[in-house]
Amino acid sequence: MQAKILVVDNEPSFTSIINQKFRKKIREKDLQFIFASNGLKALEKLQAEPDIDVILTDISML
Repeated sequence: MQAKILVVDNEPSFTSIINQKFRKKIREKDLQFIFASNGLKALEKLQAEPDIDVILTDISML
């Protein structure tokens, strides 16, 4: 079963870092990452995709 992870971070480079680090797991369909650049967009993603398993967030977004 594929885990769906919502990543909330305002650093655009973090998306590519996550995709590089977990490339094999993404390709094997073990993990699916969804990205949001702020809290409001994260809430929209949660409403659109209520089956998200984990939220990984940056707590000091400026």
